[in-house]
Amino acid sequence: MIEKTVQKEILTGKEVAKLLGLHPRTITRMRKKGILTAYDFYGRKYYKYSEIALQIEAGKEENQNKQAA
Repeated sequence: MIEKTVQKEILTGKEVAKLLGLHPRTITRMRKKGILTAYDFYGRKYYKYSEIALQIEAGKEENQNKQAA
């Protein structure tokens, strides 16, 4: 699993973007496509660090399987 560089479990879109090295708009697009799961709280979207970490790991494994084939 990726190292936990963030102490918080709940992240904003900007924090997820910084963590992944992506633009915040890319995070929004990924959420709308169903790639990332967001939780709505008073009209703002939040993400769980644990879910982001699992999705990153799943993506790495998928890429490794594609390269091995």
